[in-house]
Amino acid sequence: MDEGRVAPEVKKNVLSCRRGRASMNATLHGALLAAAVALVACKPSEPSAAYLAACEGQPLRTVASRNQAMEDGYDIDRQYDCVTKLSATAVARRNGQWRAEHSPTVMAAQQEKVDRFKAESKMRDAMRARAEAHAVAVREQRRAEDNAAAVTNVEVNAATAEQLAKLHWLDAEVARQILAERPKRRFDSWTDMVRRVDGLSTVETAMRASAFGLTVNGSSLEGAEPASSMARYMRRWRVDARN
Repeated sequence: MDEGRVAPEVKKNVLSCRRGRASMNATLHGALLAAAVALVACKPSEPSAAYLAACEGQPLRTVASRNQAMEDGYDIDRQYDCVTKLSATAVARRNGQWRAEHSPTVMAAQQEKVDRFKAESKMRDAMRARAEAHAVAVREQRRAEDNAAAVTNVEVNAATAEQLAKLHWLDAEVARQILAERPKRRFDSWTDMVRRVDGLSTVETAMRASAFGLTVNGSSLEGAEPASSMARYMRRWRVDARN
């Protein structure tokens, strides 16, 4: 081969290779520069001093995160879309207090108190039930005794002050009225007595007096004889009222 023709070809190839290498270096440099710019652009900026003073944690970027924060009891700083430091402190304090109040030790103590209260209530109920049952038994016994006891007739025209005083439903004032009227003249009937003795002037008081044995000239008030059902009812009512 002619050496004169080879030398220009070699020179041409060397120049072409150099130009290719320079182009590749320029392309690589441009790519690296673009990557560096992109990295700087994507890097998050540091929060400002104002943000750090007002906010707790990262900004709340979505509506869902803000709503959840408010449901959890936090206040939202509308300027920075973040949880306020004040509300974060309050929530933390509240959560800490709740955990302290619901610790296993505290819960066990509260359950013990509840169990003790239930036991004491059950005991009180049992004692009350026994007391009520005893009161009923006593009342029934007294009622039976009163029903079984014979009623002693007391004649209004002949009874002493002591006999009148022992008559049930006849108080001291009624006895005094009877003894004050009797010297004037005898009581000749129940109608006469209820007109003259104020304490026996009503149907109820007259029937009670008759039911417990008061008589006028040996006669009980009609319908309220000691053996009548009305008289037995009145005596039973007296026992219930006494208890």
